[in-house]
This record gives sequence, structure tokens and C-alpha cells, in this order.
Amino acid sequence: MDLVEALDRAGRETLPQPVRYVTVKEPVSVLGPNGSFLVFKPCGGPEPRLQLDCAVDFKTAIGQQRLRIRLTPDTGRYGAQARTNCSGLQMLFSKTIGQLLADVRNLGYTTRNILIAGRYRYYNAPGLMHNGKSLEAVWHRTIMDLVAAPGPHRLRRFVGEVLSYKAGHALDCVMVRKLYAHNLLMPFVPAS
Repeated sequence: MDLVEALDRAGRETLPQPVRYVTVKEPVSVLGPNGSFLVFKPCGGPEPRLQLDCAVDFKTAIGQQRLRIRLTPDTGRYGAQARTNCSGLQMLFSKTIGQLLADVRNLGYTTRNILIAGRYRYYNAPGLMHNGKSLEAVWHRTIMDLVAAPGPHRLRRFVGEVLSYKAGHALDCVMVRKLYAHNLLMPFVPAS
């Protein structure tokens, strides 16, 4: 949210050129361990859009969560509140032995900016509640990871459909490498 609020304070400027969009040429899938997968499908409609269908399955208090949304400024802003998550053991490691390691020491984990999930309960207050259940982990995966994964392609926005099941950063990296290595991205052309 810090970044979203900073962008709001800076304001927006309309550029003279139209926004350009990119999509995949055909459905692209990558598979991971334990049944995880990530699928990118082309945008086939008359207008550019990004549909996200994301499911997570943790053996912690997070459990199973699923979110299906269309990315809009409102859904992006709402999801930007979601913190990344870690286990109590990961938090303890980062605050003790992890201080000896630069890549861990610089994570800056605190109970305010990380959702800490134990086996049966959260160690700090979860957010983004829906019907009494926190969906913070799936919102984080959807907005912070999946929207960022394809990233800008030569200043174009990715559009299409993304399906993610139990996937994480490793599969995101495999997907992005595959998209570029096999030249699987193309400009979005509206269907008539």
C-alpha cells in the first residue's frame, strides 16, 4: 500500500499515445511439484482485460483459498493491502540466525508487514476477511505475484487469463522464461 499511496500522491498524467497490450499466442502451461500449475491463456475478447483465478493450499492456518477476479484499479488497490506470509519458524529464523545472512537480514520482516501463520492459528491479526475467513494469502498471490509475474513487456500491459493452483515464485519464473525463450507473446488484437 505504501507504493500505491505514493503513486496516488504523485498523481497521474495522460500520455498522448494509447496503452499497448500484449497477450500469449496460445495457452501456455507449466507444471510443478505436488500438483501445482500455472496457465496463461490469450485474451480473446473485444477489449483488453486480465482475469485471474488463483488458488492456494497451505498446511497452516491459511489452508485452502481461491480468488477469481478481473484486475481493475479497485481490485488492485484492495489486493495491495495483502502482506506476504511466512511461518512462525521462518520469522524466528529471520530474526535470529538469519541476521547473519544479508539476503535474509534485509527482508525487514515484522509482525506488521508479514502475515505469520501457524499450523492452527495466525500469530498476528490476519486481514482481508471474507465471511469470517482471511483471504490475505490468496490476495497477495493474486495481486502481488501474478500481476507482477508477466510484468511489462516493452512497456505493454499483459492481458488474458491466468490460472494458478498451489504455484509460487519458482513456477512464475519458469513461466516468464518460457514466454520469452519461445517467443510466445504477441500484441493484443481485439476480437471482432
